[in-house]
Amino acid sequence: MKEAYLTSGSSPGTLDERITTALPAELPAPAPKSWLVVAVGMVQRFTNPEGTWLLAVAPVPPFVIGLPVQQAPARGIRPRRYPRGKGVRGSKQAFRCPPGCMAAYEALRLHNLPWQYAFSVSGPDCLAALDILPIVSGIPSDKVQPFWYYTISDHEGALNPKTWDPRKAVPHVHGIISGVEYEPFVTALRGFDSTVLVKRVVHAFGWLHYMIAQERAIPARDGKPRDISGMLRHFRDIFSYCLALLCPPVPSPNLEGIANYYRDALRAYRARVRPTVLTRTAQSLGGQARARALTPEQRSRIARGAALARRKSSS
Repeated sequence: MKEAYLTSGSSPGTLDERITTALPAELPAPAPKSWLVVAVGMVQRFTNPEGTWLLAVAPVPPFVIGLPVQQAPARGIRPRRYPRGKGVRGSKQAFRCPPGCMAAYEALRLHNLPWQYAFSVSGPDCLAALDILPIVSGIPSDKVQPFWYYTISDHEGALNPKTWDPRKAVPHVHGIISGVEYEPFVTALRGFDSTVLVKRVVHAFGWLHYMIAQERAIPARDGKPRDISGMLRHFRDIFSYCLALLCPPVPSPNLEGIANYYRDALRAYRARVRPTVLTRTAQSLGGQARARALTPEQRSRIARGAALARRKSSS
């Protein structure tokens, strides 16, 4: 197995030019377009139907080109399910979201995507760690591919907005990502922050909401009572200023296309299941159940009355 070390840093130019310039002269040109080329963290692999080969190990900016495998079929996409009382509506009530909460809007727009890992990076090199996030270009939205979403924040901006100086901010990063392998991704992040937190996404809506709002209740610990001051600040933020954010949320270049693909698939799914849902709702309200309980004479009397009413209204 051949290993080679690539240069770090990014260079201008097209995606193919940047990959070509990152490869040393003794290595071959990038893989054919029919292959998937992925560099995540410290590992870059060329993948084709016959298998996967390690091409390089180095701290290089990751890139993705080629034709990946098929995304989940549109008819197989379903809404994300949550435990009872912890869905979107219950979460918004628990988070004390004000009307028009932008964090809830963004979380609702993106939470149905197939997110894999949530991560949090702190320390002086947290912004440099963002260079390892895969950059995807020119791949159809119905194909499996890496995509991500992150925010940069400093809680001091929300705690003391009148005295906080953005020039002295101590930023940290919260993000969510899909389409990467766990071990290479964590290994790369630990090169910038040894205390990095990467966990599998369990409640996508809640994590996306926190990434943007940056406010939550602090559980009781060490003899201190539960602190809900963050939730109250969020409840009073009726214009969604989200004062802890240092900049707007940053999506991957391909995120919007993937979000539209899933949105259309979910809209088609709801259109298919809506008649069944309405029938079940009518049954729960007693409409069809009452009709079955009537005798034939009672049904005829109701039908004759309805026909006479229509005749009078039309005359």
